[in-house]
Amino acid sequence: MGYVQVGNSETGWLSLTAGRQALNFGEGRLVADPQWSNVGRSFDAVRMTLHHNNLKLDIFSGASDKIYINGFYTPTPGEHFDGLYGSIEKWIPDATIEPYLFWRMEHNFKGEVVKFGNLDETTGREIIELLFAGHTQRGTTLVLVTHDAALARRCGRVVRLRSGHIDRAEQHA
Repeated sequence: MGYVQVGNSETGWLSLTAGRQALNFGEGRLVADPQWSNVGRSFDAVRMTLHHNNLKLDIFSGASDKIYINGFYTPTPGEHFDGLYGSIEKWIPDATIEPYLFWRMEHNFKGEVVKFGNLDETTGREIIELLFAGHTQRGTTLVLVTHDAALARRCGRVVRLRSGHIDRAEQHA
């Protein structure tokens, strides 16, 4: 695998890795390179790791590689795999909390109802409405990370971060 890495995700507060790489999350239970096969699973991806004290966040975006027997590996057209993977240590004694959000997008892919699946502004708004509706119907907590001020105003509580620290918290009606 060929990649470039700047920083160290274990000892530094920031690292950035770009190129062909294996992704391993949840001790291999969620995403991993299956060591049992004679060809590994790799991604052409960009991965940023933020690390501060007992908090760690991986942000990544990439495409899985298609394996050819008689040629080079190439990214699989249209298959994009993106996500966030966090780790919170020592918040609960003898436990680590690992929240994650993964999504896979296939641009211009025809689904079962033969519609193209592009994530454009209209589809994005529909997804946001589904998230808020599910949150309201089920009485669950919705954690939303955004730079969109109008979207943030729809939330009951907004926590603003600046330089990795809580800048202020606001309660909305």
